[in-house]
Amino acid sequence: MALLAAAAALFVLSPLRRPLPPPVPEEGREALLRAREAAYQGLRDAELDHATGKISDADYADLRVRHEARAMAILRRLGAPDQRDATLGNASASHEGASDRGEPVS
Repeated sequence: MALLAAAAALFVLSPLRRPLPPPVPEEGREALLRAREAAYQGLRDAELDHATGKISDADYADLRVRHEARAMAILRRLGAPDQRDATLGNASASHEGASDRGEPVS
């Protein structure tokens, strides 16, 4: 039983042992931030098009998977600086809220 518990603990804790990604140079970071915002915008556009009936359920699912995969790859390269960015829904909503209030979107 103890062996099983130790194996489970190693499996659960293994992501903590991975090295952090190297820091992204500032000029590369700006490009990644723009690409991240483009992926978020693609998600918002796909959601709007689906809600208004411009695209089918299958096309929406395909677009969503592509945009989410792109955004997640960008977030990994950025090192996902905070939990808000690590969750696409929250990050997308936070960007929409900032733009609705007239605040600059990073």
